[in-house]
Amino acid sequence: MPGTTDPRYYLPQEPADPGAEYLTIQETAWVLGRGVRTARLLYREAGFERGQRKKIMTSPAERKRMHELNN
Repeated sequence: MPGTTDPRYYLPQEPADPGAEYLTIQETAWVLGRGVRTARLLYREAGFERGQRKKIMTSPAERKRMHELNN
């Protein structure tokens, strides 16, 4: 089926290095203790936009802002 997303995309994933400069949205969700959908909502609510490659990678500053919005 074209246009379907792998269900694993929505599962938070423990990062190999939680202190890494850039994390995927799945790793960010795990760090924040939220689901991927919630992490994506926080990302958009914080005013951030995904890159042209459509893969969301978060920086420490973005994660800090998302954490502030989460609490």
